Amino acid sequence: MEDHAILANEPKSSRLVTASVISADRDSSHLIFNIHVSEPGDGYLSYGLFRRYEAFAAMHAAMQAQPELAPRLPSLPAKPRKSTKVTDDWSIIDRLGEYLRSIVSDPLLVTSGEVRGFLELSAADQLSRKLREREEMFLQVARVIHIASRTAALAPTPSRLLTAHSPPS
Repeated sequence: MEDHAILANEPKSSRLVTASVISADRDSSHLIFNIHVSEPGDGYLSYGLFRRYEAFAAMHAAMQAQPELAPRLPSLPAKPRKSTKVTDDWSIIDRLGEYLRSIVSDPLLVTSGEVRGFLELSAADQLSRKLREREEMFLQVARVIHIASRTAALAPTPSRLLTAHSPPS
């Protein structure tokens, strides 16, 4: 189950974000975690990221150094061993997934610069705004075309003008 968090300072209405660790791949001796980030109800903003454990640890350490964030932080799961067992990989995926869901479910943590940077939320926000602007522009053009086509259908044509102004017989 994915948890949701409200992002502060967002235009119009509050937004929700979810983040889950969905898989991991081995790169030589490291695990690289595949993270899925999305905003429910917003088809524009859903993307994947790849992070090594060290990125989770760096984010955690940076937030732990901040007195207002440290007490709210969940425990960071232990660094995975260099195991070749698939069950060990799934275990760390589950534990890091729970850690990440705990963070994004906390409104103060998810709006911190560390989490926004880790999840690349600022870049995603910019992309989402651009896509929404283009969609709005497209809708405005479509409205103008629709109005113009309705107006053209009602406008008098030369044949209509001739029959309307012909002298009576």
